[in-house]
Amino acid sequence: MSQSGLVKFVDTTPAAISRLIAKVRLSNLTVNNLPPCLKPFAGMRLTFAEYSDTQGRVIVEDTFCAAIVEYYAIWLKPRQPRDNIKAQETLRLIQYLGIRVFIHQKTGWNKPAAESTVVLKSREIKKQNNLSQNAAIRDYYDTRPLMDYSAMSKLAANQIRYHDVHPVEAICKALDLYMPKHKAELIPVIENVYKADKRFKAEAKQKRLAAGIQLSLPLGI
Repeated sequence: MSQSGLVKFVDTTPAAISRLIAKVRLSNLTVNNLPPCLKPFAGMRLTFAEYSDTQGRVIVEDTFCAAIVEYYAIWLKPRQPRDNIKAQETLRLIQYLGIRVFIHQKTGWNKPAAESTVVLKSREIKKQNNLSQNAAIRDYYDTRPLMDYSAMSKLAANQIRYHDVHPVEAICKALDLYMPKHKAELIPVIENVYKADKRFKAEAKQKRLAAGIQLSLPLGI
């Protein structure tokens, strides 16, 4: 992760992250006053010297990133009571993901298809619904679920952009605000909206013509 990414990850400043990295790097391997989570990294380089980032960013090793999150969440005394809340949320997130990956690797277990979330690629959706490969899938769905998705996306984006909320928390907040009783379900494919619009207009035209014929007959008698 980049240093700038770490800054956002634990809600601190670039200078604070730079100082912490320098402090750990310059610490004695055996005798130091580092907190337990940082001790294993004393005297190490901690960044990727052999990696050249296209944007010129300093990239920090993943295990040390996790140690920094723990440091800010647990070991660093916050100036204000809730100053470390972002770091604590991030720590819970990586712990949750870490234990899942660890268990899956140890057991070789994969979630059964029946229990996992169904994720289909666009070509699979088109094949299942007999659509041409050049069809735009969005034109075959009811507009209401798409409107819900758009609203959810905007709510989550605003939480991240204006309140610096973690993306996972932002999605949860958006869901609670917009659809508190939401139950995930598949959206049925319907007739192409543009073709349906043309069909409706043609049917309406036919009805108008039929009505005009019926009204004109008595006048011709």
